[in-house]
Amino acid sequence: FVGRASADIDVDTIVGAWLFDENSGDVARDSSINGNDGTLVKDPERVDGKFGGALEFDGTNGVEIDQPANFDFLTWTYVLWFRAEAGGDYPNLIGRQFANNHGWTIHLDPAGATFRIRIDTDGGINQVKTTPAPARDGEWRHGAITHNDQDKTLELYIDGVKGLSNYAGDYENEGGFLKIGSPAVGAVNLNAGAIDDVGIFNVLLEEEDILAIMADGLEGTGLLPVSPSGRLTST
Repeated sequence: FVGRASADIDVDTIVGAWLFDENSGDVARDSSINGNDGTLVKDPERVDGKFGGALEFDGTNGVEIDQPANFDFLTWTYVLWFRAEAGGDYPNLIGRQFANNHGWTIHLDPAGATFRIRIDTDGGINQVKTTPAPARDGEWRHGAITHNDQDKTLELYIDGVKGLSNYAGDYENEGGFLKIGSPAVGAVNLNAGAIDDVGIFNVLLEEEDILAIMADGLEGTGLLPVSPSGRLTST
């Protein structure tokens, strides 16, 4: 991968990568080395994405990752592309909810003015927003969040623009589920929206790394154990 800024983008730090490029079936294959496949629930539609294929959701369906215990770690980076229309409720894009309802949901607000994360810990509910930017206008948008549990700090990116924040409290990080597009930690199903190129890393990626992933896609890092397909991006 030419221009990779940091050793943090490494095959061993990508715990899950879901490109949603399958043509059929009810499996969302994990393109990392870890085999953390997901199961499609109630048939989200396969559509064109930002890179290759994507999944579109209608307010009833989603993806549930089969081995959520592999995502119990509390220092991480999540990245994804999403497209959504304004209106409705607070839809979950991707959420990790533990058995005692602690956890986080990366989600949107009804007006689509912010890309957000809600974090529930023993310190209560933390609602954290990005800097204001269109996030729910029917266009493909890139979101990324780094979560440093040692320092209780967050970096939130919407289309590469970074904002800084923090949260309070500690997690009981056992059990529960990891879901894409369906309810988690108080957020609801995604309706009239699509998700593509979801990646979870067990490290804090640098800004340069996140910008590179946004530009080239997860497969474009050259670190997934699949052959690059030379896909064109969508606008």
